[in-house]
Amino acid sequence: MPQISPELTNLLVQGGFAALFIWLLLRTQARQDMREDRLLATLDQYANKMPEIVRLLDGIEKRLEKIEGENKKSH
Repeated sequence: MPQISPELTNLLVQGGFAALFIWLLLRTQARQDMREDRLLATLDQYANKMPEIVRLLDGIEKRLEKIEGENKKSH
């Protein structure tokens, strides 16, 4: 039976770990890219709704000021 040299054994073992590391790195990067794309899409949705939210909050603020003004007049 032929003997495998220690250098070849080292190369095979370390090469396997290196390949696994690279695969995990690329897979993690791909998942991170997908997660970032979802986050940016969500942020875009909120940014598009922001003017409507500001308009609604302004309306609420005006109504509260009106109520406070009426309460001051009645006291």
